[in-house]
Amino acid sequence: MVLLRFIIAPFKPHSCHTAFSNCSAASLVENKKVDVVDQCKRFTQEFFNNPHRGYGSNVSKILVRLRGTKFLDPYAPAKEQYMGMGSYGNSAAAIIAPVALFYSQNLDEMICGVSSIAKITQSHQLGINGALFQSFALYHAINSDNNKLIRDGFLDFIAAQMKNIEQDDEGLNLKNIDKYQKQLSLLRKLLAKDPTVDEVVNTLGHAKVAHYSVPTALYCFLRSAEPIDGIDTSNSFRRTVQYAVSLGGDTDTIASMAGALAGSFYGYGSISENMQKHCENVETVTNLANELVGTLIINR
Repeated sequence: MVLLRFIIAPFKPHSCHTAFSNCSAASLVENKKVDVVDQCKRFTQEFFNNPHRGYGSNVSKILVRLRGTKFLDPYAPAKEQYMGMGSYGNSAAAIIAPVALFYSQNLDEMICGVSSIAKITQSHQLGINGALFQSFALYHAINSDNNKLIRDGFLDFIAAQMKNIEQDDEGLNLKNIDKYQKQLSLLRKLLAKDPTVDEVVNTLGHAKVAHYSVPTALYCFLRSAEPIDGIDTSNSFRRTVQYAVSLGGDTDTIASMAGALAGSFYGYGSISENMQKHCENVETVTNLANELVGTLIINR
């Protein structure tokens, strides 16, 4: 199954997340591993070559700082933000799909790889955990039987992984250390009924912060396995993206994360030619995905 990470965002067709995902995939294909410095250099070069892709001010500052310091410490610029607390935004979670595919046969290596890349832009644990949450969902989607979506299987797997991750082993007394486990509990309750859009947004959120958007993307994917009133399509991939956009808020990021999950689970064939025409550089993305799969097979 080929993983395609598409940005389906009518208002941001040239998203920075698309560019970063392509950079990450290309680095993995060339280096056959996560090379943090190489990833930073590719991100930075892409930013300075094409800065008008909706980069947030914090990410922009990190990239400028990385180039200014000649990448001596890939994590230092992110650590300097928010008075040393770092960002807990969803940027890392939105670009992590290529890493999840590359390490889809080795969970421990995936965790290390995802954490390494996430720390380039998010040094706050909630931001890093958001990227891990998304990667666990992708890992399970890639390795699942795409003919049968088992909601409890997804949720149980992610909950078990997040329980291991959300531990204050270093005695830092971090607030909301189990934030994602709590969001998963709320997600289960929503799946047990037919909530309105407002209920979903008020319960899970749709903001740019990771813990109020990454679980929401998972909900969109799981909910869209079945028909939804007001969304007239029998295609589960398309329904996932449309439903994610309908929630409002940080639509491009949530829809892209939900779309990555749907693409991982349903496969390339679920993405119609018409939808592909609206995706930026679809041939480049397809080739990168195929190269990642080829690298994955070689590494087994």
